[in-house]
Amino acid sequence: MIAMESQEIQSSGSMSTMYHELAHRMECSVPQIALATNNFLERRTTLDNGRREPERGYGARGSGERVRPDHFADKYVGKTYRGAATEVFSVGTEALFSGRFGGLGAHNKESEKYSADPEHRNLILGLFATAARSNQQHSVLDGLNINLSSFTTSEGTQ
Repeated sequence: MIAMESQEIQSSGSMSTMYHELAHRMECSVPQIALATNNFLERRTTLDNGRREPERGYGARGSGERVRPDHFADKYVGKTYRGAATEVFSVGTEALFSGRFGGLGAHNKESEKYSADPEHRNLILGLFATAARSNQQHSVLDGLNINLSSFTTSEGTQ
């Protein structure tokens, strides 16, 4: 969960969750990321006939979460929100840096369970390489309070 008012990232404590939540912060702070992820999501979930892929329920029954599943490494990438937020950058960042969802095609233990998604992987790598490369004088981390001592790796230590 990101509490934007207080500029804090709160997490359950895992490193993969920390990457995921930090990416949400970046998407909210850097307009180029939000623009790219929304365009990617719309293109990937638009059918050949020009209509959007229908939304489907996701998660526990009654959770209210809706996704447009496409062929993402995990359906959650296609989660729909009101406004500009997506899960494209957050799940992609989490996958690349923690190896979850098979790293979107990286070779690791989990990669056999998930379909590779090189297009999504390339988008995330490209955004890290190019987003916010302008005359911006601030960092997405300005004013952000992150206590890394509370995060653990999958082995249980930092």
